[in-house]
Amino acid sequence: MLGAAGGSSQASNYQIDWTVGEPVIELVQGSKKQLTQGFHQSKTSKSSYVFSRLDQDYLTHFKVFPNPFVTNFLVEWNFSENLNLIFEIFTLDGSRIFFKRQNAMDSQLHIQLSNLKPAMYILRISEPQRNFSETHKIVKI
Repeated sequence: MLGAAGGSSQASNYQIDWTVGEPVIELVQGSKKQLTQGFHQSKTSKSSYVFSRLDQDYLTHFKVFPNPFVTNFLVEWNFSENLNLIFEIFTLDGSRIFFKRQNAMDSQLHIQLSNLKPAMYILRISEPQRNFSETHKIVKI
């Protein structure tokens, strides 16, 4: 199952994974492991986490539109740091069909995909230095 949006961010002492979709509907716990069942399986802990303002910004600052699209779409963001973003598009079987590095200070990227057939694709936006990754489902009509 695919969600409309999701992402993952990791640091030395925590990892957060998120999706937009169905919440966890069941929890099975053992002595050292935990299994959640639902749209998104996440690992949780009794520890409390403190997330920086930048971590929170990653979860909300990428806008992808129009979606669905016919020939091209736009990704917009708003970062005040000089980050090196990587944009990748994958088919549903995992083949990478698009790759672009972009400086975050540019604040937008037009992606032209007129040569692709109508289908659902996955857009992954990442920033390797901060070990950040976010995914979006995009649909070409």
